[in-house]
Amino acid sequence: MKRFMIILIMALFVVGVSTSMVMADISTTDTTSEAIGIGSVIFPNPLPESTVNNKGTGYRGLPMQGEYHYPGIVPYMGPTTPSQRFRSVESMLVYADKFSVGTMQKALGLEVSEDPAVRDKLIKVYVVKKPVPNAALCGFVGHVATGKEGSLDVMFQVALAAHRLGANAIHITAQGVERIFKSSGGGIGFAITSSSLTANEDGGTARGGGTGYAWGSSKKVDDPWINAIAILVPGK
Repeated sequence: MKRFMIILIMALFVVGVSTSMVMADISTTDTTSEAIGIGSVIFPNPLPESTVNNKGTGYRGLPMQGEYHYPGIVPYMGPTTPSQRFRSVESMLVYADKFSVGTMQKALGLEVSEDPAVRDKLIKVYVVKKPVPNAALCGFVGHVATGKEGSLDVMFQVALAAHRLGANAIHITAQGVERIFKSSGGGIGFAITSSSLTANEDGGTARGGGTGYAWGSSKKVDDPWINAIAILVPGK
């Protein structure tokens, strides 16, 4: 009897150990399987971007658009000498160096004075590097051409300004031109660009076409100017 009980206890012990080992293996396998399942959900493989190109992910080699260029405006390339509006004072005084107030007013398109004493008053023009003998200072005058005025108009404007100061002569001290460069331009253009891409994105085409027109002009503007001293010379 004792012998039978010992054999039965040993058999139950062996069965219990085997069952524990199997359950342990199953638990381990289940845990590993569950971890893999959770991992595949939390860390999925990146989804491919929208593309049909099997040579790259998300790459679209679109064709380049066309470019259109219109001609530029040519800058002024003429001579740098003063324009035809400029005349040196020396050249304007070759045949006369005195001008009446009435003559100058008429040349400038101004109203001519009706007073003979004013209309016939002469203004002498000096172009010298030394002071005029016995001259009295009346003031300083000058004028820069505007619009279409030339050097002669400027000299008459300076002489009339001196006349208004009570002078009967002007001593010109400086002359020249105020140079301005002007340019203008415009353009009209029309262009079309089209492009296409193959289904597999291995190639494409780009087309362009159009028309255009450009124009422009540039010029040099010289405004003559004169600076002078208004003086009163006795006996003139």
